[in-house]
Amino acid sequence: KARRATILIKSSESPSRMELTCNHCAKLKNTSIICRASDLVFCLKDKAIHLALRRNKSLETLIARENPKEKNRRWCPMKYFCRVCNGPVANGMLFGPNKEELVTFDSEDVTLDGTPTKSWRTIHEQSAIPTQTNKEIFEVSLEAIVERPKERTNFYNTDELKNLRPWQLINNHIPRDYQLESAIPLLLGKNLLVTIPTGFGKTLIAILSTMALKQRNPKKKCVLIVDRVTLVLQHRDSFVQYCGMPISDNNNDTNDHQSLNIVPIYGEISNQTLESQIHNGNYDILICTAQILENYLEDGVMDLEDLYLLIADEAHNTRRDHPYRRIFNRYAAIADPQFRPLILALTASPTSGSSSSDIERNLRDLEENLKCELYLPECLIRNSKKPKIDWIRISQVESSQTQLEAAILDVLYSLNQTFQNWPKFRKDELKTRRYLGQLRRQPESKTILDAIKIFGCLDLNEVQGPEITCQQLRIFLEGRKDSHLAPLKKIVDEILQVPTGKYSQKTENLLQSLKSPDVKQAIIFAKRKFTVSELSKILGSKFPRKVGRIVGHSGDGMTAEEQEDAVAKFRNSETKYLVATSVIEEGFDIPNCNFVLCYDGVRSLKAFVQSRGRARSQDSTIQVFTTNLERDFQLENQEREVEIIFEKRKKRHDVEPLKILENWMELLKDHVPTYTKSMMLEFRGQVDEISEMIDGMSGIVREGTLIDVDGHVTVQVRVQSLTNIPDLLKKLTEMRSNVWILSRELDSESNTLICDLMLGNFSDRKFFSHGTVGRFSCCIDVSTRMMIFSQSRIEMHVAFETIQSWIVIDSVTVGYPQVYIPVRQPPHFYYRKESSVERFVPKDFSSFGNCHTLRLDFPGKTLQDLGRFAVLSQFSIQVYHGMVPSQSFGAIFEEISSDFRDEVDYLLRCLTSQFPAFLSGCSRKDLKLDEKTPEERIDFLKFLLSGNFQTFKEAEKMWRPLPSFQLEDVNDDKYAWIRRAIITPTRCIFLEPIRMLSNRCLRRFGSSIFLKVQFRDENMQLLRDWSDSMKNRMGLIMNSGIPESGILEFPKLRILGCSPGQLRDQSCWFVDCSSRDLREEIYLTMGQDLFQLESLPGIVSRFGMCLSSTEPTVQVEKMQEIPDVKSKDEKYTFTDGIGRISGPLFRKICEKIGKDPNFISAVQIRFRGMKGVVSVLSPEEDVQDCVIYWRNSMHKFESDYSVIDVVSVAGPNALYFNREIINILRSRGVPDMVFLKLQEDHLKLLKKPFTCVKEAVKAFAPFRPDFPGISDDDILIDSLSKGILYAKYRYELQLLRNKANIYVPMGRLLMGVVDETGTLQQGQVYIQYTPLPDEENYPPRVVEGPIVVGKNPCLHPGDIRRLTAVDNPKLSHHKNCIVFPAQGSRPHPDECSGSDLDGDRYWVSWHQDLIPTADYDPMEHIPKKKLTHHLVPMSYFGSELADHLITEMSNNQLGTIANFHLALSDQRPEGVCDPDCIEIAHQQAIEVDAVKTGIHGEIPMEIQEKVKEFPDFMLKPDKMSYPSKTVLGRLWSQASYFKLNAVVDDVIASREIPEIEFFQEYLKDAENTFQEYSRQVSGIFKLYGISEVEIISGKASDLRPFLRSDAKKSMEIVQLEFKKIQDRFKLKFNETTTDPAEKRKKACAWYHVAYQPNSKFLSFGWISASFLPPGNSGKSHLGPIKFSEKTKTQLFEHHVLRENIFDEISLKIRTGHPDVTCHVYGSSSYFLAADDSDLDICLTRGNGECGGEEQLELLKAVKETLSQSYSIELVENTKVPILRFQLENEFQVEISANHYGLQKRDFVLSYLKTHPNAHTFLYTVCDWGRRCGLITHDTSSTLSTYGLICLAIDWLENSRKFPGRDPIQLENISHWRKLVEISPGTTWKDLGEFFQFFANSDKIVQDPVQLERPLFQLENIPRLRSTFNSASHLVFIWGRKFVEFSSNFQRLKVIRVDRLTMSRIKGSEHVIASKMSTGCQVSVTCQWYENLLRFHLRGDSSNLKKAEK
Repeated sequence: KARRATILIKSSESPSRMELTCNHCAKLKNTSIICRASDLVFCLKDKAIHLALRRNKSLETLIARENPKEKNRRWCPMKYFCRVCNGPVANGMLFGPNKEELVTFDSEDVTLDGTPTKSWRTIHEQSAIPTQTNKEIFEVSLEAIVERPKERTNFYNTDELKNLRPWQLINNHIPRDYQLESAIPLLLGKNLLVTIPTGFGKTLIAILSTMALKQRNPKKKCVLIVDRVTLVLQHRDSFVQYCGMPISDNNNDTNDHQSLNIVPIYGEISNQTLESQIHNGNYDILICTAQILENYLEDGVMDLEDLYLLIADEAHNTRRDHPYRRIFNRYAAIADPQFRPLILALTASPTSGSSSSDIERNLRDLEENLKCELYLPECLIRNSKKPKIDWIRISQVESSQTQLEAAILDVLYSLNQTFQNWPKFRKDELKTRRYLGQLRRQPESKTILDAIKIFGCLDLNEVQGPEITCQQLRIFLEGRKDSHLAPLKKIVDEILQVPTGKYSQKTENLLQSLKSPDVKQAIIFAKRKFTVSELSKILGSKFPRKVGRIVGHSGDGMTAEEQEDAVAKFRNSETKYLVATSVIEEGFDIPNCNFVLCYDGVRSLKAFVQSRGRARSQDSTIQVFTTNLERDFQLENQEREVEIIFEKRKKRHDVEPLKILENWMELLKDHVPTYTKSMMLEFRGQVDEISEMIDGMSGIVREGTLIDVDGHVTVQVRVQSLTNIPDLLKKLTEMRSNVWILSRELDSESNTLICDLMLGNFSDRKFFSHGTVGRFSCCIDVSTRMMIFSQSRIEMHVAFETIQSWIVIDSVTVGYPQVYIPVRQPPHFYYRKESSVERFVPKDFSSFGNCHTLRLDFPGKTLQDLGRFAVLSQFSIQVYHGMVPSQSFGAIFEEISSDFRDEVDYLLRCLTSQFPAFLSGCSRKDLKLDEKTPEERIDFLKFLLSGNFQTFKEAEKMWRPLPSFQLEDVNDDKYAWIRRAIITPTRCIFLEPIRMLSNRCLRRFGSSIFLKVQFRDENMQLLRDWSDSMKNRMGLIMNSGIPESGILEFPKLRILGCSPGQLRDQSCWFVDCSSRDLREEIYLTMGQDLFQLESLPGIVSRFGMCLSSTEPTVQVEKMQEIPDVKSKDEKYTFTDGIGRISGPLFRKICEKIGKDPNFISAVQIRFRGMKGVVSVLSPEEDVQDCVIYWRNSMHKFESDYSVIDVVSVAGPNALYFNREIINILRSRGVPDMVFLKLQEDHLKLLKKPFTCVKEAVKAFAPFRPDFPGISDDDILIDSLSKGILYAKYRYELQLLRNKANIYVPMGRLLMGVVDETGTLQQGQVYIQYTPLPDEENYPPRVVEGPIVVGKNPCLHPGDIRRLTAVDNPKLSHHKNCIVFPAQGSRPHPDECSGSDLDGDRYWVSWHQDLIPTADYDPMEHIPKKKLTHHLVPMSYFGSELADHLITEMSNNQLGTIANFHLALSDQRPEGVCDPDCIEIAHQQAIEVDAVKTGIHGEIPMEIQEKVKEFPDFMLKPDKMSYPSKTVLGRLWSQASYFKLNAVVDDVIASREIPEIEFFQEYLKDAENTFQEYSRQVSGIFKLYGISEVEIISGKASDLRPFLRSDAKKSMEIVQLEFKKIQDRFKLKFNETTTDPAEKRKKACAWYHVAYQPNSKFLSFGWISASFLPPGNSGKSHLGPIKFSEKTKTQLFEHHVLRENIFDEISLKIRTGHPDVTCHVYGSSSYFLAADDSDLDICLTRGNGECGGEEQLELLKAVKETLSQSYSIELVENTKVPILRFQLENEFQVEISANHYGLQKRDFVLSYLKTHPNAHTFLYTVCDWGRRCGLITHDTSSTLSTYGLICLAIDWLENSRKFPGRDPIQLENISHWRKLVEISPGTTWKDLGEFFQFFANSDKIVQDPVQLERPLFQLENIPRLRSTFNSASHLVFIWGRKFVEFSSNFQRLKVIRVDRLTMSRIKGSEHVIASKMSTGCQVSVTCQWYENLLRFHLRGDSSNLKKAEK
């Protein structure tokens, strides 16, 4: 801590010789005299006495420095230090009306004549130092205060008041009758003390009175005083809401109530604007604490005569020496009553007392002090409902808590007897704060410190209970042998011997009370800060992030901002519980608080009334803990006495106010609000009719034109206030049906309302009712973005993001408001238990599943009560008002049969489960299915399932029967049409059948009886919340079929089983058993011994063999068993899962599956009851028969299924690394640069096809057959062909960014086989590979040398092995496999993640830089234990299987463990070699086999707690993240520079084909055929979730989730479907004519129709491409770079503007400094400036360059000259000093006197003069640099504009793009005009090469002007290379659109919000995010973690800066 110097005042023989000395110097035995007493004065202010230095007196003994505490600088800007010891001795305080500084000295440790004191008051009384007041000290300053002329205070007479309409003065808000009545006597000129209960709107009375009296006193002010800071802010918000604005620059007085200046001031505020407004009188209403007002009156800043109204809130505080009392004494001293302001005093508890006489006397005293008369509104019902009061008695029975308290008091009492000169305390007084204060005032000693510590345990015992207190005491007592502590030590030991784990009795009662589900928000009052602190800790542990606290300012209290923060969180429902001292007893307004608890009881009637008043919600409760019920019951008796006295006082009231009130209430009946609401009306109909109707209506003013979109007409209007919306709606509806009003605001603060909830669907602006659910309380919680519906312990949560983009409120149809909320998915349901909240599924879940609209009925409420719904508009949810007709559901659901196998009925089920709203109100008859053929019915229902329309009527008009030729289908055993369903907690959604690879069961029993089911949450994500209720719901379905899917029933669908992979995906197979139970028959095909297995996981594995997708090939009868090869200890099997196959049989299989046997040598199969891999025999061993050789390790069960089903083949597969592999290799020593270089090479490879035609032709070769006639040049021009290439690019780039899938050229992904020859030694492998499909052909190659091999998933560092590849002629028949040795201590496959040879793929690389330098022992895999179960018969098997599947689905942790391992290893220096990471790797190995063993891995809790944040590359929006510094973070950062666009171009580009005469005759037919084609192809798009180019390329970036498990096979199926559609339309094309000439015309028509703007089906144009005439090559997208006319115009306009500004500035400088010359330099001088570029000006004086000091002097002189015109600053902390100022057009001017800028300008201009063709190139480069954020205005810029220009010039010179020429002139605008018209000499291809050059270069280019200075720093090279690399990709892909897309460079910016700001924006963070997103073009996500807020922003750098600002 900083040293603290104090002051000694030494007394000499006389007071005049007193000296002020530094106490710190005295301690050092030095004497340091600060000053003489004659230099000092005592200053009286705020009842305090300050010792100060006389004004205008300076001391050389002091050193002045700025106050280091920034928050204190407002009132103490300077600190003064002793010149001798440098200790702080004085403060520069601001005093007086003009805030002048006065040096005051600290009052601690002061000595006068040897008598120590801590108070200046003692010295003041004894010394001769003069005493002065503020006015005396600052008499000169006071003379400067202008004497304001005084005006009398005006009020109303009775007649004037009767005609007044006060509600018009407060924004037409209608006050209640008692509020109006309370204001009337005041407006008639009587001072009032208004008493109404808390929560009844006292503030509105004050506002109403203020605004009404302001009309009569326009030049006078109003002041509202409060007794605490929080009330200043609360009243400020209320006044602003009703009548004004908080701060204004308008200095003119005005009578317009909408323009009143409201100024809030309190002690800690730091705002010079507010202070100056007070001193200048530029305010209308001042809201402040009483002390502030007293200070202003004392300083002469204002007088009470300046006021027309003085309002005192919580006026019962006017007593004793309170500032209220002193202010009203000043009021009484005003001589002339006509100049006095009126007084309005407000309170809910004006008096108290033990008897009626005491109460009467106290009330009279209060009236006398306030100079007011008590007034109680006659029309206020005094017996209004009060909160329920529960008195909870805290018993004093003997307990460990009371024993401990007694022991502590005994110790304190014994210590008390030892103190000398000490007042005697009784034992019961030792618990008081008075005793503690006495202890703290004593000099420090061991005994005093012991007593203070022991005293603190009294409070701790009262709150935390005896156990925690004893634990603290044991630490204190440890080692202590004091006799007086022995009894305490004994009690402590006794209590700790029998722990109970409980808190104190009071705290336990508190926790029990708060667990009640009826508690919405609660305030807990406690007396002491310590109690508040301890209770906050306890509640915070029970209710994380839901507890706040508030204490006062003193000591270690809270600042006003911190209090406001806590209040805001509680008011916004961010916190549920608030623990506070009495600081918020009064005036604190929280509408939702319904529970108040007084932890320490109540001390008085006032405290009781005020505490009770905090419970504002309906049905509130107040609990009081008490130890003396009789005493506390007296409080209620006192309150009744007070009410009796109030009733007597009422009878004295004048009747005149009631007459005026009567007149006002009559006026209110005719009250018509003003036009203040802006609305959006939406109609259906013709524009002309609606326009005429609106213009003819009274009460509506049109503000804009009518907009017609598909018959929906919208118009902006201004209408009467919101209360009249029902009338307006009725009026509009009478004239025009289907009208909705878009409301932008509502007027209500009520957040919780009671409603009746009804379910249904919304269709065509009608509501189809399904039934009522019940009565709920509805709360809109902004902080969680939820609508919460509560009913007892049940809660229903509707997230804002699940609501459609609108809601509609109908306040007309039934006479009360009905709110219709359409939702995208059903809500979540929770059951609130005592200590937890559990999600559950309601019994009537089907109703919620089939209903997508909630209707909330609010009987007895008005539209104004629903104001809280307006907050939804902040979340992009429009709030409409309209009339909504209702009717019941249609009968279509009831008319569908339960025959699962009927295709028509199944499609109907799909339709009704997916679109329940679409067919609401329809019957099956309405579908007219009986009028259609069977084929047409199916086609019509599939058309409806496409969902490309809004209503059923619209669909009917659009549908056309398909021609018969399109209905053919081909049966194929390889594929099957699979019916699917998704089951959620409330829904069963049936999906259209999809063609997928079949399996053994489907082929044997037919696919029509099977249903593949996926279990998902309502948002279609994997189900994570497996509560008991959820398990019961899913278990019911598995056990009993699907009994409820809305109204449909499928009781005969039964669970069949699933494979291990399907189990992880939470999916399984059901089978239809309606005719008979087929399960037993199906199970028999899986082995006779299936039910003899003792392991359910083993049975699931058995299912996997029969339910996995396979391809059937040939039937084989001949097979032969061969032995397994095992290790010597029999522990390992080298041939685990692998057999052999003869050559003839292998070739038959290859022929069947369409593979070349010359490129493969092994296949993964399922055969009979076997699974695994078979490798082909060598030519020497081969036989002529078709034989399969199997091993026992392949055999799983007996079966007669003799067809070989192929799972996969060992073909050539490229190697792509992922994060797991990279993570292990980098942890084992592979340098980061190796991976970064591989990624760079991968990116180059992706870009290659776009760089030149030759590379495009190579990449497009696989697709060339489908594009006959396309020329090489057209590949990169035609939108479809280029889109195909881009789809491949985008697919791989997305994997690179999201998963670090880096292509490794020297590597392959290979199937593992075993060396059957036995010639490979341990550590050796054999690898022979063939070319990849996209590589040029070459003969097979054998790898030799060191390799690295592994298998995914791999988390353990030993999972990756170093082996040696050798050449072995005996194994040369193996291709595209890795052959492992069959000898050694342990099989190498088992060392790689515990794998085997039954089909596992191994990644292999012979890239020498990727091979670790050292080995790491492989992981020892624990033997797999399996959970067993008792054998059960078939009839009970389904139930056990269902239970097992649900258990496994709910316990799956595979992804969680892998993600946690990745995050932890990223944070540990050792990476995956860290012991904790190795432990998690072991758990992952257990989890991988969980589906086989039933035993799951889990992350140890002690390791979980170590990971609080996740690396940024993992993209966890719900977690805290950090920028990773490992190679994975660098790879992700590098890849994130590359932009992913969904499409190649928004303009359809086609090749130019010659016009064929008369082809237009085929256009009509072509258009009709195109519609048919688009319908069928769009069905594939919707079904599979992919686009046209993704289908053709086979690279889909976002397949549907159910297809991702085997994306490659899924894409083959999709391509097959697409190919079939194209083949059918080829038949269609050829069926009409055989004439080649006619076919050419027809082909041209098809091509012409397909290539229309916005077409999504370009492939239609290529169906007949073989008949198209040869096309002409279009223009290359990499052509010349040219300026657009718009760019030219902007350039010239900006240049002229800058010239004019430069001339203006130059003239002003030359006027003041004739010898100074101004020059422009920078981008403005090169004609390369952007609209926001700085204008750089250089100053020169004479012919020489200025030195450093001379430059600074020149700039200072120029600053003086320009300061008269601009707000200018001198910046010295830069490389060279500059002047900087902002112009009105928002760009900045920088002035320098350094000639370096001129030298740079001369260099660039000299180059442009000789190379004018380069200007367009340089401009494009600079424009790109600004857009992507490479160059910015601030010092964080990676590169300057000049630096980027130099790089471009350097490349142009080295590449010799432009020959030099004779210099041209560039002196004026005409020269620049000629320059931009010069034909550019560069192309977009040149630009791409420029970017590519620097993307590959590490060269640091030197500044050509100052050769020793580099253009950029070494550390910026990685960013520069990545930025240039991404730019080269954009150029080559997008060409001329490069600049447009370059602004989409994505950067990540994390903004961490401080707690104070967070409290102010909580609940509005979504609004801020939306503003940043829409206003700055960035993507924004909000992330909360442990009550901290972060904004994650993505976008280009310039936009990120705007968003952050």
